[in-house]
Amino acid sequence: MDVNEEAMAAHKRAFLDFLDQDVGKGVYMQTVRDMVQNKRHRLIIGMDDLRNHNLDLARRVIRSPGEYMQPASDAVSEVAKNLDPKFLKEGERVMVGFSGPFGFHRVTPRDLMSSFIGTMVCVEGIVTKCSLVRLKVVKSVYFCPVTVAFLSREYRDITSFVGLPTGSVYPTRDDNGNLLVTEYGMCEYKDHQTLSMQEVPENSAPGQLPRTVDVIVEDDLVDCCKPGDRVSIVGVYKALPGKSKGSVSGVFRTVLIANNVSLLNKEANAPVYTREDLKRMKEISRRNDTFNLLGNSLAPSIYGHLWIKKAVVLLMLGDVEKNLKNGTHLRGDINMMMVGDPSVAKSQLLRAVMNIAPLAISTTGRGSSGVGLTAAVTSDQETGERRLEAGAMVLADRGAYDRSLTPTKNIGLPDSLLSRFDLLFIVLDQMDPEIDWQISEHVARMHRYCTDDGGARSLDKEGYAEEYDGDANAAIFVKYDRMLHGQDRRRGKKAKQDRLTVKFLK
Repeated sequence: MDVNEEAMAAHKRAFLDFLDQDVGKGVYMQTVRDMVQNKRHRLIIGMDDLRNHNLDLARRVIRSPGEYMQPASDAVSEVAKNLDPKFLKEGERVMVGFSGPFGFHRVTPRDLMSSFIGTMVCVEGIVTKCSLVRLKVVKSVYFCPVTVAFLSREYRDITSFVGLPTGSVYPTRDDNGNLLVTEYGMCEYKDHQTLSMQEVPENSAPGQLPRTVDVIVEDDLVDCCKPGDRVSIVGVYKALPGKSKGSVSGVFRTVLIANNVSLLNKEANAPVYTREDLKRMKEISRRNDTFNLLGNSLAPSIYGHLWIKKAVVLLMLGDVEKNLKNGTHLRGDINMMMVGDPSVAKSQLLRAVMNIAPLAISTTGRGSSGVGLTAAVTSDQETGERRLEAGAMVLADRGAYDRSLTPTKNIGLPDSLLSRFDLLFIVLDQMDPEIDWQISEHVARMHRYCTDDGGARSLDKEGYAEEYDGDANAAIFVKYDRMLHGQDRRRGKKAKQDRLTVKFLK
């Protein structure tokens, strides 16, 4: 046994000790049993658990993952075989992934520099595009009609952690020159997919384009996310040698070979409703002013625009798609357009929608380089396939509405495209002192009285003054009085209206 094999055996024993160290608790042993029972082939190891067992081992796994990925996989495969000898077929193995805090190795695509090459990192960002799931040959089987014998050959590339890379030459003849026939049904393959992950636009440096990193996922990790998802990917940052006109280039392509993918917006895809949420939903559904309540609850910091807010609520909720007997198709969702002067809270309404709908994407003239925000035809670097990347495209920005022209001429879109919008709102900045005073009073009130969570407090609650009874003897404090401070309960149309929080609207 050479030095490398001895080191691999020592690393394997270290992971076996880690799996067996909780005999009393049985945490990971029970996880392995569940994995075997559910026919899964990947075990996720928490870095905190590994640090509590062996701090030095956890540090070495992060600094030199290439030396520990295969021993960890061998250790878990051995434990799984002991539990069920029929679980793994010949040549199969259990893969290992890691999760938990990574300290300084928790970075963004912009922070991935040469110092992280060869180490394990945790990168957070947004998936911008996903390639097609392709098959990668792991083992090829050939049949020789002359000798009536089967031959096999294994393939490993530079992204593999099991053994050294092998050649990719596809044999057509054996050592004696006899012709070989490929038995495709007996060959072994594994799924392979390439992702592009971009840093989140709100965390990117001002005035700079968001950085992107390529991610390679294989086996059970393929199709675990889609473009637009915010993910946290744990993997090994590796440099792949590149070729330029037949010669080896000094510029290397860097990729992230993933071993664990976690969705950060998982609650948006599968929302969980508590009993209290369902109770409040039923109470709201029994009200006669449900539509007005939802409209007033959308962006309460923006004064007015009630009909636009109601339209946005209908836009987010949608309806049932219908196909009538006469062949007429009725869409279940609507499209709306807001056009008008600058600084009339059009973009603020869009931001309010983004806070409620996590999968929504906002496009502005300044931030048009965000995720998937440019509709364009792109070419895949690996296969050369051309595909259309969907998204929103900025056509104009900072335009003023000309009141002397019709809405069609102000918008400047063809009639065929303009007819797709069911609702069209023209928002103008009118020079009205009364409206300006109401807006300023609304903004000042929102900033004067705020709760601990940052929301505006309802000033017409009964018992507001009783909260300050403990300071009645302090002369420096003035007890709140509704009439004295000009916040008496308003009557008629200007009465205080109930609002729902953004957290509940989600």
